[in-house]
Amino acid sequence: MPFSYLPELSSYLMVTERMSAVMANMHQFFFFTQNDACNGALMHQFTSACVSWALHNYQGAPRGMMKGVAIYPVMCQTVANPEVIAFTKQKPDMHYSSFTLACSVELSTGRIEWMEKTPVYGLAMWNGVKKAAEMALA
Repeated sequence: MPFSYLPELSSYLMVTERMSAVMANMHQFFFFTQNDACNGALMHQFTSACVSWALHNYQGAPRGMMKGVAIYPVMCQTVANPEVIAFTKQKPDMHYSSFTLACSVELSTGRIEWMEKTPVYGLAMWNGVKKAAEMALA
């Protein structure tokens, strides 16, 4: 899938689709940006903006009708800021039939960080959400 540039988010967007383990069609929005000055507060703003953009620009059957949205705000930094890493480890806000997995990529080492725990509301879908991130970021 080709990337497009979103100037309003200063990020590149890649949109893909996959079938989940529970046979729901997942629309996946990967937002990639690089900002070596990003801290926890800016990561929160970036993630919120990505979620808002994805939910407002999703096209298809209503979410929850065997459709879902997975949102991946990916912050790339030469050396990952500890606040950004801490933010990625937090449980994301809940949205109906959508999942957010904020990611930190340290470019100097290739280290990728995200939330390792499985939220209760995502038991059926969370492994697939994390596997999609692994495939896209590895």
